[in-house]
Amino acid sequence: MNVPSVSCSGCGICVVVCPREALKLSFSAQGHLKPALNKNLCVDCGLCVRVCPFVDVPGEGEVVVSGFTTGLIGKYVKVGLAWSTDERVRFKSASGGAATSILKYLLEERIVDAVLAPRIWVKRGIVFGRYEVVYDPKEVVNYAGSIYAPVDITKALKEVLKERLHIALVGLPCQIRGLHRSFHYLPHLKDNIKIVLGLYCFNMPSSKAAGYAVKTLLKVNPRRSHV
Repeated sequence: MNVPSVSCSGCGICVVVCPREALKLSFSAQGHLKPALNKNLCVDCGLCVRVCPFVDVPGEGEVVVSGFTTGLIGKYVKVGLAWSTDERVRFKSASGGAATSILKYLLEERIVDAVLAPRIWVKRGIVFGRYEVVYDPKEVVNYAGSIYAPVDITKALKEVLKERLHIALVGLPCQIRGLHRSFHYLPHLKDNIKIVLGLYCFNMPSSKAAGYAVKTLLKVNPRRSHV
């Protein structure tokens, strides 16, 4: 694996595609999720580098979009406003609850078997998010809201691969780009993921920054909290 640590966002797609399970996400001293390599298991296949969203892949063309382009949001087809008509969802969410309501609808109409959504966790004083596989539409509202902390998607995606579930997920740009690259090597994963809802993302905050915010703004000590 030959990706500079500073370029890694901790998206975790390299961990999912590794055929030898030689990679595992763990927290760095700075509080960021980073893939840790077990050199005894690594066979230098290079898959981890080829799916990395921050590595230029020779021959990979840009996605062709017929529409508009701006410096702020890039290429797009159409821009609109959306919010949930369910007040419970709307006021529990960070930006109107549209994504939460869409995921709930997909489960209610049985368009997908499950959805992948992150939930915030506090473990041994570390604040982070972890994706979970959600089957019940009534449970989706419990995953509403933004998580300003590192988020681990690896276990949930591995469950999707194992169970061959048809899913929808809400993802960050780095995760989505990594997933698109992984489809070439894991075609059945492409078959499993039916719908992807992408979010805007400025950066992935460290767990230490999230812990500081929880402690100072919410007046809660993460080391004494259990979620």
